[in-house]
Amino acid sequence: MKKIFLVLTLAISLLLSACSATDVVGKNSKSSFKKLYEKNVDSIGFVSNKQRFVFSLPSNETFEWGTNFKGNKSDIVFEVDATPFINAGLDTNKLPEYIKYDGKKLIFNFDISENDIKSDQKDGAVTFSSIIDKHRDLIGYHEELQHFGLTLKEGYKVEWAKDVDTNDKDLVLILNPGELKEMGVDVNKVEGWTFTKMKEMDKEVELLLKPFDLK
Repeated sequence: MKKIFLVLTLAISLLLSACSATDVVGKNSKSSFKKLYEKNVDSIGFVSNKQRFVFSLPSNETFEWGTNFKGNKSDIVFEVDATPFINAGLDTNKLPEYIKYDGKKLIFNFDISENDIKSDQKDGAVTFSSIIDKHRDLIGYHEELQHFGLTLKEGYKVEWAKDVDTNDKDLVLILNPGELKEMGVDVNKVEGWTFTKMKEMDKEVELLLKPFDLK
């Protein structure tokens, strides 16, 4: 009986080790984000009243990630200029609860889990690596664009380049055009954003995206 138990324990241990060793996406998604972070560290800071790291992007957008997901509805946040969406037909009275309008910006708040995050207020890359570790099921790889991505909500993602030195789309904010259409937006007319269709998991999906070519 003891031998059987030892054999089973060894088999499980080997299986877990193999899974860990073959998790290339999990490992490389962290190293690639760290490289993006280090190349753009001057544009990233921890904002204490938000308890989030804020990555200030060209054209006045921000990508933000929190340090505490428990009891927090704003784990990941996009802040984008509202004007192009309003000009394309957005009815701000139709915004769902997770999207706020402050008179200038649309603030997309994504509540992805209640998981404990290992945070470091001096290093946003460490915090984001913990987010990846605790949400491995939400991390994917887009072969066509050579991007890693974190799924935030159906149709919403943030993606970052596998190699920022060779990719001209270092960071991409992705919105759900279907939901925006329900809010009155003509997704083909949102200035500065691109409406497109791509294949994901053998099915075609619609995306409204904004890529950033950073350092």
